[in-house]
Amino acid sequence: MSRFKIAYQEGLTTAVTSEQGQLHFYTDAPKEHGGKGEYMSPTDLFAASLGSCVLTIMVIFAKKLQLPFQQVYADVEKTPSPTGGIAEITIHVYYPHSIDASAKEKLEQAAKNCPIHHSIDPKIQQKIVFHYT
Repeated sequence: MSRFKIAYQEGLTTAVTSEQGQLHFYTDAPKEHGGKGEYMSPTDLFAASLGSCVLTIMVIFAKKLQLPFQQVYADVEKTPSPTGGIAEITIHVYYPHSIDASAKEKLEQAAKNCPIHHSIDPKIQQKIVFHYT
């Protein structure tokens, strides 16, 4: 189990600290919702967590398969819902290494099995697009 302390700061800003006190970051509401937009919003953080989870699971499998993973990155796009919340999250994964079709298939399957992917409400569309060189 993980625990976090979320402390109100000012305006619409919160500070997040892990139970161990090691992780510390801020969130803020976007300007269109009355925040200063100085930090990632909670929904931005939600979408970024999915992208981070996808890469983490992929690197675990890449290590098992002895595949290179240097300079791999993801771009995450969050599309808001007209009624509030998130309508869609698209993740573009850039893998700048030549690997065979079997390795690609294994990495892509791993990405689609990250725990956050399976925890998100199905009403939120999730797309993962892979780009290889």
